[in-house]
Amino acid sequence: MTVFNLLTFPNVCRACLQSIHPDQMIELDTHRPELEGTIATFLQDISFMLPTAILPYLPTTVCITCLEVMEFFSKYRRKIKHLHEFLSALAQVKLGDESPLRELFEGKSDQLEILFRDLDLCNKRDAGVNDLLDEYSQYEIASMEVATGQARDEPMEELHLVCSSEEECETTQTKPAKRRRLKIVEVQSFASNDSEEEDAAASDGNEEKQDVPSSKSDGKDNLKQNQLQCKLCSYKTFFTIAHSVHMKKHEQNEGKTGYVCKNPYCLQMFDTAEELMLHKRANPHKVYECEICGSVLKHRISLEVHLERHYGITHFQCSYCSSSFHTKTEQQNHIAAVHISEDRFECDLCGAVFTSNKLLKQHLASHVTERNYHCLECKRSFKTQHHLNRHHKAVHTEVRFQCDYCEISYSRRDKLRMHVERAHQIQTYFVCDICVRSFDTHEALQEHSFRHQHPKHLECAICLIVCLTEADFEKHMCITYQENYVCCGHDFKHHTVYNKHMMRHGIKVNARVKPNTDILIGQERALRAVAESRSSKYCLKSEKPETCPVM
Repeated sequence: MTVFNLLTFPNVCRACLQSIHPDQMIELDTHRPELEGTIATFLQDISFMLPTAILPYLPTTVCITCLEVMEFFSKYRRKIKHLHEFLSALAQVKLGDESPLRELFEGKSDQLEILFRDLDLCNKRDAGVNDLLDEYSQYEIASMEVATGQARDEPMEELHLVCSSEEECETTQTKPAKRRRLKIVEVQSFASNDSEEEDAAASDGNEEKQDVPSSKSDGKDNLKQNQLQCKLCSYKTFFTIAHSVHMKKHEQNEGKTGYVCKNPYCLQMFDTAEELMLHKRANPHKVYECEICGSVLKHRISLEVHLERHYGITHFQCSYCSSSFHTKTEQQNHIAAVHISEDRFECDLCGAVFTSNKLLKQHLASHVTERNYHCLECKRSFKTQHHLNRHHKAVHTEVRFQCDYCEISYSRRDKLRMHVERAHQIQTYFVCDICVRSFDTHEALQEHSFRHQHPKHLECAICLIVCLTEADFEKHMCITYQENYVCCGHDFKHHTVYNKHMMRHGIKVNARVKPNTDILIGQERALRAVAESRSSKYCLKSEKPETCPVM
């Protein structure tokens, strides 16, 4: 038995030394635009120049997997280079020299545009150097002192201190100079640090959008400008609901005397210091419980974001549509799933592709055959927890959507809307005649139509898909129009279902059926259902079912 697995050397990948099928290998002298040269030149650049005498004895190819890693690394390295060029030029302005920044905007405007878009640094398309210099004095860099050898202290209002215990928080407030084991959560990144428990508890069962007030602010910047300070203690927060909850605790203690727990979501008063000490020793604030729904959260900031969910307050606006979100993570996931065209996750069972691993996991549940989710009330079983929740909400809860024009009610709002259009001929679906997306109101449709008329950079004006590069934009799959969503003798009724079905045939399409402007959707669906019913009866009577007419 050989000790080293080098029997296939040098017929291996130069980067991983694995023996790969020749069809999956690429020669080192191949020029790759992402590497800005040949593969061999890139390998030399990131390692060292090999002696010419030994080159004939070394592998001459790399595998596709390693090449993808190299191209990603090359792209990331260029990004870091451009970023530091920008940072250096930005700092030079502080020292009185604007020329590096002006030269950067003039000579590398394309690279800067990509950098600003990737890092979400600019809110204006085609912004120039003068725009940046005009507001330069507002930036932190313009107010900090020239380096003195000591790190500048961060202002306390820009940090949240999440302590492992109440005693530790009190010690922190009284002795800030001492080193302690604290988890420091910057306000600028609070959204991406929300606990999974908070997201799961808040999103469970929220399929319908609540009719609650929505605050569509500019997110982090507006939060920092609107910090709320309690007038009775040192509590500070950026969240209005959390501040209101805290102040109500103070109101409950008005006129009373005793010893108060200083946890901002407790403020419980005790008659003696000993009782307060026992309260602290019990460590009741290891977790944070929502007083509205009872959800238990691990961190104070998770609770503060969670509270705002109950009131529909959002801080992160989608830059492509009117949707807004509670956290930066939700905003980014929305943009990746809804607006970005790049499909990265493929289903091994049917070939369908998705923009996120989360969407792929949801799709994989559709292939499950076992029904492992059981209703405790009627013993029916379902494939997924989502289907069980939908069943329970529709069948076993008293939530009903009542028709305003008759006594009929439905368990789902979409069924009620269809009923209103079908039975009362009142429009509830306002459909875009370009991308066939529907809206609840004419005003919402008009807002959507504005996007078709004024697309953003690398956003298709027809399908509203956002591409990551100019090359992707040129070759993206735009909408094609057809007469129906029929395949395999079945009418799939909606483009998303039809397009996914076509993936089973190995065909990737972006099909749409333009709406009939002379009839409401509810009425059109009703006519289609009648036609399907008649077609089914015809098939049952026919001696040759395969001759069933396709709609």
